[in-house]
Amino acid sequence: MLAPDVAGFRQPTSVGSRTIGRLLAGLILFLLALVPAAFAQEIEYYEYPGIAPGSASVRFAGERPLFYGGLQEAMEVFTKKTGIPASAVAGGCAQGAEYLKTGKANVGGFCCPLKESEKKVWTSILVARDAIPIIVHKSNPIENLTSEQVRSIWTGKIQNWKEVGGRDQPIIVVFRNHCKDREEEFRTMMLAGGGKFTQNLFPAKTVGEEMDRVSRSSASIGSIVGSAIVDMTKVKIIRVDGVLPSPETVANQTYPFRRDLHLATAGKPEGALAQFIEFLLGDEGQKILGKKLAPIRRPDG
Repeated sequence: MLAPDVAGFRQPTSVGSRTIGRLLAGLILFLLALVPAAFAQEIEYYEYPGIAPGSASVRFAGERPLFYGGLQEAMEVFTKKTGIPASAVAGGCAQGAEYLKTGKANVGGFCCPLKESEKKVWTSILVARDAIPIIVHKSNPIENLTSEQVRSIWTGKIQNWKEVGGRDQPIIVVFRNHCKDREEEFRTMMLAGGGKFTQNLFPAKTVGEEMDRVSRSSASIGSIVGSAIVDMTKVKIIRVDGVLPSPETVANQTYPFRRDLHLATAGKPEGALAQFIEFLLGDEGQKILGKKLAPIRRPDG
């Protein structure tokens, strides 16, 4: 489907193929030099050497928003306090599942629920939550949408901004449909009751691409996962049901679009791994996670 002729999504004009080729080559080189971290697909590796004797260690693989949202700092603090070495592979749910399944990691990080087959062999441990903000172009006059209006936009029941008090413009939904083989929470919320996504949907491969498209099109709207670790200054975050997303509004459940961030272990955690999870769920660990994410309980003090 061709994009409507709106800012940031203009259709190509008739230009010679050689000219287009030169322009595209130059543009690609320019963009590669400016790609922000949010566009990255690579996997990052980290080591936290310890001094504890034996082979006990914490080996994490999984979700970037959980890792960079606080788990990274928690691992550093835990290693310094206990001497137990730790390592991390920051990627996505796919890396968490792959590394846990093959034994390369003894704890995985997930932003989506485990599959039924995984629930039979892995233990899921909720450690934090985060918000899924709804974003629009900075020039968009809309300040608030109801959660039902958001669902209606994503499913095509509402197709023009004037239907929700905005300009007379067709709505462009920019969406990163990640973890397609899992029951991703925002997708599940949008398609509850057997709905389908709007035809005016532009897929984004990364959070960075989604942010960039929304920041360039006055008619666009998007939803950002991992917002705790993403620079949101290029776009406008709107209220949903009168509430802005924040760790506080996620924790008290007044903001409707939120997701669980959890760890998974092969069976019941023991030894060094059990120590780490106990630390993470304790006051100190929850305070660390609460700097960017919503802790699952309020630490004492």
